Amino acid sequence: MTAVVKQYNNVFFSSSEKETVEIVEPHFINKDCKDVIDQAKVHLMLREFSECLTTCLEGLDKCKRLSHDGICYESFVILAVQAYGEQNKWKEVLPFIDKIYGNISQCPPTVIKLCIGLLSWVKEYDVAQKQACLWLENPQNLEKEHTTVGKLVVEEVLLPQKKYLEISHFVEKMLKLNPEERKQIQNFVSEAKRYEDSKMEKFNNIKTPTKKEEEQNVMLSLIERMKAFFQSLSPYFRHGTGKVLFLGLSLYLVFLHLRVEYSVFGIRDITHKLFQIYRHQFKSNDSKT
Repeated sequence: MTAVVKQYNNVFFSSSEKETVEIVEPHFINKDCKDVIDQAKVHLMLREFSECLTTCLEGLDKCKRLSHDGICYESFVILAVQAYGEQNKWKEVLPFIDKIYGNISQCPPTVIKLCIGLLSWVKEYDVAQKQACLWLENPQNLEKEHTTVGKLVVEEVLLPQKKYLEISHFVEKMLKLNPEERKQIQNFVSEAKRYEDSKMEKFNNIKTPTKKEEEQNVMLSLIERMKAFFQSLSPYFRHGTGKVLFLGLSLYLVFLHLRVEYSVFGIRDITHKLFQIYRHQFKSNDSKT
């Protein structure tokens, strides 16, 4: 999997072999647990994703046996999710989260943000929104970066789909915001919508050339290139000889490029156009001689 470029609390998927991968460092981790975490981090930074995942699963089992707190779990889960993502095994992430926490609504904020980032990167927007809503609906998460997770859903899930009306509904229903925070999100969405509308207006104002205009543009491009070529040969050919060669080769290229049917009427029509362009191109040269 190509990596997610944005960071979520210093957690990200590496986008190239030159990037390093980091995790949030808690204030205290049991030494035995920390050694295993460091080992998993080394595997991840060396892009040894299978080895990293194996180490994380072993570390989670060890934490469970030794009854370590959730900090160790969180560190291993963060690394494991990244390892799954880098192997393009994103479909295994949610079952893995449910197995560890019982339900995604019980996971820490860092983990849900990482899952939203991964799912939005693979354009599984509906899945990302559903999982985020499960987490946001849990009353226990109201004090755990609730607003930050909600804003991430708006920026990474709803805005890329241009679901402006749904954003308003989502903000009203799912997020517990104060008036200032609500206003900030509304202004952000309004600015994004104006930007998209301006791009669409510019696109609609672009005139699509007709088939006849496209053919004329192709012929003009061919003639211009041939003119430059024969002008570069002017020291070696007389002006009249250059014109004859120019006309003959140009005619051949036009037939070849446009695949004109070799009928009498087709040849007559395109030859007439070619002579018009020919006279136009050499008009200035003839006036000087």
